[in-house]
Amino acid sequence: MRKGILLILLLLGFGSGRVFAQNQVPLFDGPVPGNKGNVNLESATTSPLGDTIILRGVSIPTITAYIPPKENATGSAVIILPGGGLQLLSWASEGGVVAEWFRDHGVAAFVLKYRLHDGSAPAEQPQSPTAQGQAPRAATGPIPAGLEVYQVEEYIQSLRTEHSPIMALEQLDAEQAVRYVKSHAAEWNIDPAKIGYLGFSAGGCIAIYAVMRNTDPSVMPAYLATMYGPPVTVMNVPENAPKLFVATRADHQNVAPGCLSLYLEWQKHGIPSEIHIYGNGKGGFGSAVNNTTSDDWKESMLHWMKVEGF
Repeated sequence: MRKGILLILLLLGFGSGRVFAQNQVPLFDGPVPGNKGNVNLESATTSPLGDTIILRGVSIPTITAYIPPKENATGSAVIILPGGGLQLLSWASEGGVVAEWFRDHGVAAFVLKYRLHDGSAPAEQPQSPTAQGQAPRAATGPIPAGLEVYQVEEYIQSLRTEHSPIMALEQLDAEQAVRYVKSHAAEWNIDPAKIGYLGFSAGGCIAIYAVMRNTDPSVMPAYLATMYGPPVTVMNVPENAPKLFVATRADHQNVAPGCLSLYLEWQKHGIPSEIHIYGNGKGGFGSAVNNTTSDDWKESMLHWMKVEGF
């Protein structure tokens, strides 16, 4: 039984010391802009092998670099924003494992640990519904104590709120990540014109949000890739919007129609875009091997990048 568990973890990438041995670097020098305090509620869930697979309560953003050897470098870079419903970060399946794959294919990869918390002291929590014999619900507000069962409608509404305070901070993090990568471009054999976002689920929402609300052309990414990003319905596509790559599953509740709307909006504005709607499987897929057509999404994205000049 233990051998079976170990094999599964190795296949998922959790057993590879290379994946998680990279150094996390603070995203900002000095105080983190926008934070309301210095309370650190960050916590991690680890695999049986000791690798970090889930992060919660992040208030100090970091960036982790996966740099290919110079002889293999394509000049492209991808900033990865893991998903987690704005409740947590899927640090392994939608972070380090993906970054290692792109690095091994010549693309410099950077995993962004964006904020889920503004550093303020948490409010006193009432007795949990579960303790009162009620069905569990989502933690309200942008500072969840942990992952709870949430209702889809509440999640969708939170993502539709244009001025969500935590998303404004996450936009700052995403834009600062572009500045960071550009500042090291020469050192890491990166073409500053080939830096893009790759966001999963809520991470895709943050990437989209940063693009749509961008006011500084110097931090606009060259391309935007979103994997089963959330159901965005209100769109403001800027004139200098980047090229778009979208992938989702057809039966991913509410998400697939939103991804299709995103693609059609980019098409309407004449911006090069591509969408893959996979027919098998439900929900997100990350780095997992599901024996479905979505298993090849990384190869499809890399091919798209090459065709589009990245």
